[in-house]
Amino acid sequence: MVKLIIRGIVQGVGFRPTVVRIAKRLGLSGYVINKGSHVEIAINGDHSEFLENLINNLPPLAKIDSIEVIDFKLDSKHTGFNILSSEKGEVDSFLHPDVGICSECLKEIFNSKNRRYMYPFTNCVNCGARYSIIEDLPYDRERTAMKEFPLCSECLSEFKDVNNRRYHAQTISCWKCGPKYFLYDGNRKLISSDTLESIEKFSKLIESGGIGLVKGWGGMHLVSRIDCAQKLRKYYRREQKPFAVMARDLKSAKKYAEISKDEEKVLTSPERPIVILRKKKEISDELDGVAPGLPNIGIMLPYSGLHYLIFEFCSQDLLIFTSANPPGEAMAIDNEEAFVLKADSYLLHNRKIVNRIDDSLLRVYNGRKFFIRRSRGFCPKYFQVNYYENILSLGAELNSTFSISKNGRLYLSHFIGNLWKYSVLEYMEETIRKFLRWLNLKELDKIVIDLHPGYSYRDLARRLSEEYSCELVEVQHHWAHCRSLAFDNGLDELVALALDGTGYGLDGKAWGGEVIRSTNSDFSRIGSLEEIPLPGGEKAIESPKRILFSICEKAGIEMEIEDAEILRRILKDSPITTSFGRFLDALSSLFDVCQRRTYDGEPAMKLEKLLLIGSSKGVDENLIETYSTSLNGRKTVLITPVFQELIERLPRAKGERERGELAYSAVRAVLRELVYIALESGADVIGITGGVSYNQVICDIFCEILEKEGRDAAMHNEIPNGDGGISVGQNLIASDRL
Repeated sequence: MVKLIIRGIVQGVGFRPTVVRIAKRLGLSGYVINKGSHVEIAINGDHSEFLENLINNLPPLAKIDSIEVIDFKLDSKHTGFNILSSEKGEVDSFLHPDVGICSECLKEIFNSKNRRYMYPFTNCVNCGARYSIIEDLPYDRERTAMKEFPLCSECLSEFKDVNNRRYHAQTISCWKCGPKYFLYDGNRKLISSDTLESIEKFSKLIESGGIGLVKGWGGMHLVSRIDCAQKLRKYYRREQKPFAVMARDLKSAKKYAEISKDEEKVLTSPERPIVILRKKKEISDELDGVAPGLPNIGIMLPYSGLHYLIFEFCSQDLLIFTSANPPGEAMAIDNEEAFVLKADSYLLHNRKIVNRIDDSLLRVYNGRKFFIRRSRGFCPKYFQVNYYENILSLGAELNSTFSISKNGRLYLSHFIGNLWKYSVLEYMEETIRKFLRWLNLKELDKIVIDLHPGYSYRDLARRLSEEYSCELVEVQHHWAHCRSLAFDNGLDELVALALDGTGYGLDGKAWGGEVIRSTNSDFSRIGSLEEIPLPGGEKAIESPKRILFSICEKAGIEMEIEDAEILRRILKDSPITTSFGRFLDALSSLFDVCQRRTYDGEPAMKLEKLLLIGSSKGVDENLIETYSTSLNGRKTVLITPVFQELIERLPRAKGERERGELAYSAVRAVLRELVYIALESGADVIGITGGVSYNQVICDIFCEILEKEGRDAAMHNEIPNGDGGISVGQNLIASDRL
């Protein structure tokens, strides 16, 4: 007789039912119990055959990290094989993400003979809401939002049937016992309390041109036809920011976007993220209202029964499906919050959203996932690390996440948001405290923050460090970027390009175009872009023409701009930057792509369209040249010569093709010099990280140069390229300082 201690993703994924089925098939007696920190299995019989069967027949969502075998004497009175009631112990297995509806549940929804026909909350042990509805661990129905909906006799029968895929599935329900949808008009008046009628009427209202708000698993979405984008923009003051869209199915998505095999695999995966895809040229104009001035569009496929039903009652193949929140605020989750948001109709259910979670957003590059937002479907999850201290790292201020390490695991949170809004900062603290409770963390060894003295979370960090009597550690922004990339690639020492919009440097300047050699214990800045003043600081970021003016002044070029004399006077006292993102902003202004930034990254994102035009075959790669020089003990890539040459050539450029070639050649010249500085280090592998590394053209140039030089490229895959990955790097660095 033995007792098996199994750790991993073993809660809420059908693990215990699978154990019972295998044990009964093999004629074994014993039990399985969820202990909170692990699953315990007692077996009277051949455990080696049992383990072989278990490992080869794991549920789709389960993952085993470790198996411990202990000699054990089972009570002689024990017969059969059972699931015992869960115990609340020290949590180690943690939570499982929400997972898109499986094919079997989907078949039931559209089978008129099935008792769950057209039921929007249909799920089983292999799919459905998990993280968004859990209140506490261990994962059982009474600790989820489903505790308000007792099982009917038929659902209970399925729950107890070891051969049913709903055996011990904690969140199942049906028409008789589950949550319901209600439809309200724009004045909060109840239109229908019948679930199916509510969904059908909502879909028809959307089809007729209305703006709808719908409550889902972990948040709410604004829904409309794609040709109603301008109406939605007016409602929510989103002048240019792209909207996410949902396609009826893969075939419909392919009508609007170019989709590679790698992209298709991610798009149709159980995680169902929003995937950034290239617009089809022939219908690009049709999508311009959804993603103005961009070559790409973010598409996701339906992931809940409700989504499929909306398309069933609506003839549209593509709908805007974007997060429902005021600009900069956290996504709405309560019904009362929903009514504050403007819409023509509200489709709301009566199940509580316990944990807010946004849709994941990513780009696929050469089979790798570049996470812009690592959230629903992918979070919360953990990574194995080689240290056992309890460390909380708070990440960056924009696109924020946090990370917590415990017992050799690093738990990366989902996307939180931009912390300059107090409501989002409150949401971050609330989520941190939930994670600490779920992980049963009573002590912290360190709390890690960014070096920037003005970050809004500093007061929260100070309060937490006092509460837990632990040290507060500051980590430089780009060092953290580089360490998250190194971790993503299983590397110790790494030389990498850290390219983004801004990060507080050791010298108090705004870094962002850096070549960095790093380990977890130290880093050195071996190269950067030329320093450029930002006249007016934040105002220059909002108005890229100011950045262009600053470069022209440094290059001795006369440039016409409103308030030129005032700008000249403030230049000497302006913040200094070495940011690659600001370099791209200045290019965007020079080529008249974007003169006013209305959302984060807009000028650079819109420039990508011109860069794609210029990157076609036959382009003169050396049309624009630059060079690096040694300044203050490091190599510095000059950008002023690039703009001198561009301004001289641009008036002679004919059409978008020649303009694109100039822009492409300029970006290539500057990036090439940064890569050459990295190559001089002698490293066999060179990395690229930071928000700029989401740009496909820049990644293409980077990889092409390294391939010619016979070196390998380190790129992201699981940890976000941008500021969403900062908390991981911070945690790793702090672990080396203990």
